[in-house]
Amino acid sequence: MDVNTSEMVTCEVTGVFPAEEAQFEMIFAEERLNLSVTVRGDVARAQAQVSSSVAGSHTLKCTVSLGPVTKTAKEKVNVYYYTGIIVAIVSITTLAITLLGICVYSSCTRK
Repeated sequence: MDVNTSEMVTCEVTGVFPAEEAQFEMIFAEERLNLSVTVRGDVARAQAQVSSSVAGSHTLKCTVSLGPVTKTAKEKVNVYYYTGIIVAIVSITTLAITLLGICVYSSCTRK
């Protein structure tokens, strides 16, 4: 995932009854998420948008409770920061000889 982008995450439990009573809590990078919960038959699903302005490894944690039973799942999410390097590959053909140039920022090198 890239810094300052948003991704949809899903936490799902199956085979639960009554699924309507399942309680979800999702936490990403130590912040509680706003959830949308749906139920279909014996499946309960929570979805939320996650984003981070900080690069690094963050934890996504989902906890589901139904009656006296509580289950938690954790997943590491790597958030990357790209510095905006622009890479362009330029192909120059002259008399059946192909030269490839790789441009990073405004400086080009030819091979």
